[in-house]
Amino acid sequence: MKNIDFKPTCSAAETYLSIGGILLAAAVFVASDSYPDIAWTLGGPPGYYPRLLALLLAGLSLAVFVEGVFRPMALRRPRGEIVVRVGCLAAVLALAPVGIGILGFLFAGVLVSFALMALLVDWEVGILERAWGLLLPSIGCTVVLFVVFRYLAGVRLPAGVWFG
Repeated sequence: MKNIDFKPTCSAAETYLSIGGILLAAAVFVASDSYPDIAWTLGGPPGYYPRLLALLLAGLSLAVFVEGVFRPMALRRPRGEIVVRVGCLAAVLALAPVGIGILGFLFAGVLVSFALMALLVDWEVGILERAWGLLLPSIGCTVVLFVVFRYLAGVRLPAGVWFG
């Protein structure tokens, strides 16, 4: 039986990612502290869910750090295609509130989810089959979200300038 030397190391990729996640979680946690304290019978404090998500982000960031200790990954420069995709993803997410304001939740939701999935998928399979495979879940997820928020939670979603 071989003697295995275990030397935990921490790579730069996981370290930077985990530090960024913890800093973002701390910023969200501090920013949500300024929200007013509202009784749960009136819907609860608006800072509760951002804090909950910030704690989840901090926990996942610590898990990424621990994974980097046990399975280090070298920090590499991303390929040009990935940089373009990440930029397009950021642009779609940044323009989503504008689209919701103009088109309403249903139409903008379908467009945004379709665009996000289209940017994340590998397009080597036939484009027509892939488009239908992305459009149907986009419509389904958006309609499910609309029904849950509108009818089950009683939250009125934006109808948009064009359709409102």
